[in-house]
Amino acid sequence: MSILKLTYQKKVRLLPWMAVGVVICIYLLAVSETLRLRKEMQLLKHEALIAGNNPKRLHQLVKRLDEVNNISGDKTSGMVTDPLLEMSSKLALENGAILSEYQPVHIFNYGNHQLETRIVSFEAPFIPCLKVLFNLEKSYRHGKVVSVSYFTRTDFKTSKKHLNMQVLIQTIQNENNDSKTSE
Repeated sequence: MSILKLTYQKKVRLLPWMAVGVVICIYLLAVSETLRLRKEMQLLKHEALIAGNNPKRLHQLVKRLDEVNNISGDKTSGMVTDPLLEMSSKLALENGAILSEYQPVHIFNYGNHQLETRIVSFEAPFIPCLKVLFNLEKSYRHGKVVSVSYFTRTDFKTSKKHLNMQVLIQTIQNENNDSKTSE
């Protein structure tokens, strides 16, 4: 049975069913994928919001832990034992940056000297990165900033570029465990 051989009455009855079929095809091809991506985008925004507040939440938790320790009579304060991690998270919080990576200490032995290298990464616009770097160079006394690397990372889902700053801090220790900063 060909469409050309149908009467006008049958064509009119068939037209709404064809329209419903076209609408279902359009929904399956485009709209359902758009709705799924919208839900995924809302979930990613929520995760980004939570991740952006991590330094602030860490600072609040440390304060709360100090209060509880003072009430209980325990004199140990805070959870952070590494001064670089503590200072990095504090500087990131103060300057609106995100502490994106904190690698463990890399230790190299050269005869009777030991070289400790720490790598810390921040994510922020350029000016807050410079502020964090300046404060880190001036106030961190357990090592010296020896290298800074800037690079951009593109998020292909949002088409935004993010500036990352990677800081290398080194400390040289003698065999008698005297610490001096690298020069």
